[in-house]
Amino acid sequence: MGYPFFSGSNTMATACALIETGRIPRETDDGVQCVRLEAPGGRVDAHVTLKAGRVVSVDVEGDETFVHRANASIELPETGTIGYDLVWSGGHYVMVDADALGLAPEHAGDADALALAARMIEAVQADFDLKHPVLGDVGLPRFLHWMWPEREETPGAWVAIGGTYGHPGVLWGCPTGTGTVARLARLSRQGRATVGATLRNTSPSGTMFEGEIVSEGMVGDCRSIRTRVRGEPRLVGAITLDLPPTSPLVADLSLQWLSR
Repeated sequence: MGYPFFSGSNTMATACALIETGRIPRETDDGVQCVRLEAPGGRVDAHVTLKAGRVVSVDVEGDETFVHRANASIELPETGTIGYDLVWSGGHYVMVDADALGLAPEHAGDADALALAARMIEAVQADFDLKHPVLGDVGLPRFLHWMWPEREETPGAWVAIGGTYGHPGVLWGCPTGTGTVARLARLSRQGRATVGATLRNTSPSGTMFEGEIVSEGMVGDCRSIRTRVRGEPRLVGAITLDLPPTSPLVADLSLQWLSR
């Protein structure tokens, strides 16, 4: 499914692993440590919260997010017209109203739903010609975010269920950081959320991320937001993988010099 310019959930996981395994020295046992990573889209700051020396949450500041194409639609045989918004949040997201298609959260990972998401992504890709105003050609959209209705619990505090599909054929267990802030960008463009607004976005499997709008700006002609998104990554195991330089996984990378 390609290599995204930015990924919130992968940034959280990487920052957690770096701290928990000691690859980056732990600066505090109870507090917040900033881990700065370079992603293709630019620098990413991950704010790691530790308690008793263990990582309990990670807040990520990512790429500027904006609605790149609003109120678009595609035609699918036997399905008809499907509306979507296209949002940039480190990758292009096809944002789709799941209720409008009669899709319940518990069925988002079923074979029929995965096949429908694949057909939608491929239909959007078929005539895709948008370029990022700053980064230029960022490739074809490969992500789809199923949206179930947002609810404003208190002023500026939204909750929702959202499922992220990665093409081809994957429904992620988490709602993804980039999917969560893509929803915030839509709320911002619709005038329903401004600086300080939050969204608690929960995946169909029950994993929750919380995003917050921290500032507003412009990317080219598009109104944009900057965000922080929080998740709770955990180190669940360690794997050692030994590969000879001739392995098909690394043979094309010219790594023979490492064994000298």
